[in-house]
Amino acid sequence: MRLTLLILLALHSDLLTAQKFALIENKGENAAYFDYSNPNSFVGVLMNNIDYIPNLVDQNGYEGVYDDFMLTQLGVCSEQMLSLTTSERISLHEPQTNEEIICIKTTQSLDAFLDSVKDIPIYQDLLLFDKQSLQLYWDNSCENCALRIFSKFYFDIRNTDALLIEDRENERWIHLIGQLKDGRHLITLSLRAEQLKDNDCFRFLHFVNADAGTALHKELKKQALYQSESEICRAWLQGKSEYYYFSTVLTTFDQINEPYCWNYTTSSGVQLVGVTNSESIGHLQQTIEQDSLTTELQLEQQRGDLFYLYSIETEDTVYIVKTNTDFATAYQNYTQYPDFTNYLYSDSTWLDSWWQTAHLGDTLRGMPQVVTYWKEGPPVQAAFYYKIGTDLYNVPKAYVTDLLFYTIQDTQKEIFLSYNYQMARDYEEFSGAMLKTINQDIERLEKYLNPEITWNSVTEQPTKKMSLNRIQKNLQLIHPILQY
Repeated sequence: MRLTLLILLALHSDLLTAQKFALIENKGENAAYFDYSNPNSFVGVLMNNIDYIPNLVDQNGYEGVYDDFMLTQLGVCSEQMLSLTTSERISLHEPQTNEEIICIKTTQSLDAFLDSVKDIPIYQDLLLFDKQSLQLYWDNSCENCALRIFSKFYFDIRNTDALLIEDRENERWIHLIGQLKDGRHLITLSLRAEQLKDNDCFRFLHFVNADAGTALHKELKKQALYQSESEICRAWLQGKSEYYYFSTVLTTFDQINEPYCWNYTTSSGVQLVGVTNSESIGHLQQTIEQDSLTTELQLEQQRGDLFYLYSIETEDTVYIVKTNTDFATAYQNYTQYPDFTNYLYSDSTWLDSWWQTAHLGDTLRGMPQVVTYWKEGPPVQAAFYYKIGTDLYNVPKAYVTDLLFYTIQDTQKEIFLSYNYQMARDYEEFSGAMLKTINQDIERLEKYLNPEITWNSVTEQPTKKMSLNRIQKNLQLIHPILQY
């Protein structure tokens, strides 16, 4: 009798916690989803789109990530996980008029600032902040910028060895389960399935074969050297007034494109600072500092471009010409003109230097500019970032966004040079034949890219009623953060 009652109680407990789940583990056919060596597996795509994760987390109201307090309660060290940072401006309200102002960090110390505003009604709410926390906000904000509250949230996509799919009343969630150093498992990130189905918001990676990569590198170098020897470049080096602007292939196109979804503005006014050390997480890592093996080939102007202002009043160009007055007097006179002050030309040191060496009647020139037109370094290999869309007949099609040249340093693939192909195609109309050859080479290779990657097909897996308690026990899963 007692045994029967215990069995019934156990079954009742399981029924109470039974929800619709699907557990996808790293074995059999499902192991392909967890293949970190494949840039276009489920985990591989998330790794290469790490900078998009904060946008998704913000859209979910920070459900599915942890703060310091939650990790402490679970007995998990935050240093084991990735972190994303947000910042929010501190705004103050005047009690009588409910006027709102943004609190600005001054050059003062916090104590000096608080002392200077203690009698101003609108700043009274600031005095209610915890002093230790307020000091941290003050230290982390830049001078003459809005005072900001910085918050950290923790998640991870590394070491994921299971996915838990949960069907709620109106939506489906995908929970990433990762293994901690002590062998226990934790739901390290939760995202809505709908967010993972939009391929337009993700970029994919394809490694180019060695011969094609070498050919692309030679062609890009050829165009860079050709441009550095062009008539326009020579005129710019000499500081001729009609060629006041010159941009090399590198300065224009050595910037990696980001999918449009990444340009995300939060509705709450929170600023997404990004994921700590995100540049070292993907299959192609981005170097922060130039190593000793890299040599930059540069061009330096013989003299700077003519400096000019635009007069709103006369709708004409205004130049600064050296007169027979001393610099201090001339500078004081110039600052009286709205055209000068509106331009915020504050480098008086350079202006003074030019004034001392220029001849009477000479026109002011800016500092000679230096531009990098090419980089030499270790042997490189090539890869494409590409997006998946459809052609005119609504057939899936791959579109290259970036050509990347990378080096291999201690088994790590580091981006050495990039060519923003998506931007270059738009510029081809103005740059003409210079970009046409390499763009045609990329277009030919684009046809062989796979437009039907099934990285997110796991989101379609059927679910069934399962006991969360049993899943938790079988995986040694630390108390999950699912909502009911």
